[in-house]
Amino acid sequence: MKIMSNPFNPSFGKLPPIYIDRTAQTEELAAELKNPDSPYQTTLIYGQRGSGKTSFVSALCQELEKQKDFIILNIPSSGNILLSYVQGIYNKTSKAIQKTLDSLDGISVSLFGVQFEYNKKDEGQVNYQLLLEKILKKLSEKKITVLAVIDEVKASSELKKFISVYQILLQQNLPVRLLLAGLPQNVSELQNDNQLTFLLRAPRVTLEPLDSSNVRFSYKKAFENGGKMLDEKALDKMTRACGGYAYAFQLMGWLVWKNTADKITEKEVNSVLDEYKMLLFRNAYIKISEGFSQMDKLFVLTMAKNAGATSMKKLVEETGKSNAYLSNYRARLLDSQVIQQTSYGYVGFVLPYFRDFVNERLAAEFE
Repeated sequence: MKIMSNPFNPSFGKLPPIYIDRTAQTEELAAELKNPDSPYQTTLIYGQRGSGKTSFVSALCQELEKQKDFIILNIPSSGNILLSYVQGIYNKTSKAIQKTLDSLDGISVSLFGVQFEYNKKDEGQVNYQLLLEKILKKLSEKKITVLAVIDEVKASSELKKFISVYQILLQQNLPVRLLLAGLPQNVSELQNDNQLTFLLRAPRVTLEPLDSSNVRFSYKKAFENGGKMLDEKALDKMTRACGGYAYAFQLMGWLVWKNTADKITEKEVNSVLDEYKMLLFRNAYIKISEGFSQMDKLFVLTMAKNAGATSMKKLVEETGKSNAYLSNYRARLLDSQVIQQTSYGYVGFVLPYFRDFVNERLAAEFE
């Protein structure tokens, strides 16, 4: 019998062979992006490291690629983004449309590819703006919409320049859409930039934790397809251990597959927990905690000392800070998807074993 290779891949920024999609959320956003009157024409997708942003964006693009009237451009977040945008539009259009675009002043095609020479004497940003207006008006006549997708966004000068031009194109009702994906702190920095205030009105799509029943079913199906059998307790243990965190789902599946035989019980799952936590901490949580202020760290450390959810009243008592003061840090940690409100006045950790990480790795800073 042919041995199936490990179907799980705990790598960042890569679509794994097995992943749990968010079909309803994907289809809903795809429908909004098709609607010319939707506020989702410009959309921000944000999620913590390992939350599944890349998988979600890839699934969304695959859904939209079914539409012949959409051009989807995956643009790097670095380099000359405006140039990549114009070249991407040209390269993705049909030969007939390319022929129409070739007639525009400023576009020339040679053996070396497409080149842009529009009003070289003007500033670069004006060049691209005027050229894009001409190109997009031609595409509008053909009922074609351009969606630019930029992942791992940071508030660079090139990205700000691109978004400024994009805003002008959008205001002219040209057929453009923009999807920006990134870490919560980077998305927030972009939204709060004085030059990009219109982004404050752009809807945010939050990637919620994976549904536990979907996690359990996906593990069961993947292991059965590979000739491995998980008993019920093993399935329950794996599902609880990944806590709905997309990276943890891949990591747990990868470790159990790699280190066990054909019949897997809870004992075998327990045997990989130490390595699982070590890799989870090293590959994800250390990077997440690098963005914490000292007060963020004190907040989560105080939470970690308590079993289960922690009341804001208890946090006030144990830190000696006022409720108003702590509310600012509570809001920051909620926005960064590290903690969640479990009930009125109570907060808990979102990420699996994050309490252990805080107690093991951050506590020493306050001793």
